[in-house]
Amino acid sequence: MLIVSIAAFSGWRSMFPKFMWTIVFCPLGMGGAMGGLINAFIVDRIYGRRAVHFVAILSVLVLGACNNLCYNLDLVFGWFGAQDHFWWWHWRYLGVWFVGYFNGRMMFTDEGQKSLADLGV
Repeated sequence: MLIVSIAAFSGWRSMFPKFMWTIVFCPLGMGGAMGGLINAFIVDRIYGRRAVHFVAILSVLVLGACNNLCYNLDLVFGWFGAQDHFWWWHWRYLGVWFVGYFNGRMMFTDEGQKSLADLGV
């Protein structure tokens, strides 16, 4: 996504702040928030289908809020083409739900944990 946004929409100018924001700060914030919320509300409390759906909904709320923040910041900075490419940013909510669902399925179902164990995770 970063390479497409840079190559197609904004060019290669100001690469250091783009790199730091998208590869360092944003993932640390999103990962920390999601990990903390999953640990606080789901681990050792909910298991199975309910946990899978809860992780998917939590992903949409947290990662969707982060996507919305990044979209609004990009409207100010113009790094990734948000002004001209609205749908490039907002089609991701469906993808975030699917990733959250898959993540929850892997962590909170017997089949998912078996798959992770087979991978050595």
